[in-house]
Amino acid sequence: MSDTRRSNIVRSLLKYPLTADLLRVISQAWDTPYRSRSRARSDLAAMVQDGYLGRQPVATTRPGQREYLYFLQPKARLIVPEIEHVAKKTSVFRGFSESSPTHLLAVSQFCACLERSAGEARVPIVGVRRPHHFRVSIVASTRRGQERVSLIPDYTFVVPVGVHHEALFLELQNRTAAIMPVRDESGRSLRFKLAKYRAFAATFRQHFAVQELEAQLGVKLTGFRVLVVTTGDDNTLRALMRANQQRGFDHLFWFSTTAKTAVDNIFTAPIWSLNTRKNQILLRK
Repeated sequence: MSDTRRSNIVRSLLKYPLTADLLRVISQAWDTPYRSRSRARSDLAAMVQDGYLGRQPVATTRPGQREYLYFLQPKARLIVPEIEHVAKKTSVFRGFSESSPTHLLAVSQFCACLERSAGEARVPIVGVRRPHHFRVSIVASTRRGQERVSLIPDYTFVVPVGVHHEALFLELQNRTAAIMPVRDESGRSLRFKLAKYRAFAATFRQHFAVQELEAQLGVKLTGFRVLVVTTGDDNTLRALMRANQQRGFDHLFWFSTTAKTAVDNIFTAPIWSLNTRKNQILLRK
C-alpha cells in the first residue's frame, strides 16, 4: 500500500466512520481509486493489524462474510500529524457511539456519496464537521413556549456556491422501526427540527458558532441549506416534505432519498425536491 493511499484512508476516517464498501465509494474521488471492495478491505485490515485503525463488527446480509466499521486509533498521527491535536474522547476514535448503528451507517453512506459526487463534479468541500462538532444554541418555540434549545446537524459541510460559500446541514431520516415507528411521529420530530433551523436562519450571520466556523475555514458564509434525506421511498419523502409547510422558508429545505443520492451526483443531478419545485439541482456551477 502506498503512503498516499494510507494517508487518504486516514484523512477520510478523520471525517467519517466507514466500512470497506463506503471507503471504496469515497475513493472514487482519489487519483487512484479502489476498483474492488476486497482490496479496500485488505488495506483496512492491514492498517488495523499495524495499530493505525480500530474496527467494530457490523450486521450484514452477505452470507459467510463479516463487515466492519473502521475508525482511527491515536497511532494514526504517525501518518497524518494533525491527529495529534484531536481530543482522544471524540468520536473520531470510536465506532458506534450512539443508540442506533443503522443511523450512523446511513449517515456515513450519504457522506461517502457526497465525497464521490464532489470529486466527479469538481466541487471542493472546504470543511466537514462531524456530529456534535458543530452545534448551535438558539431560542425556538416548543410546547412550553419560547425556550433555548440545541441544534445539532447529522453532518455539516461547507462548499462554494459561485464566488460565495454556504453551509449544508444534513438531517438524515432513517426509515426503520427503531427510528421511525410511525409516520406521524417522524413528521412531528422533523417539524420541530425544521422549526429550529428557521429560528437559526434569523440569527445565522451573527451567531458565534458561525463566526467561529468562518474563522477556522477562512471563508465567509452567505447562508445555509438543510438536506433532508430519507432511507425510505418517494412516499416517505412526500410525507416528510409535508412537515415543511411554512411559507417563506421553502428554499432552506431540500429533500431527497438515499436511493437517489447513492446513484446520481448529489450536486449536479436533479434529485432534489422543494415544497414548490421538484427535480432541482443543488449546485449550479
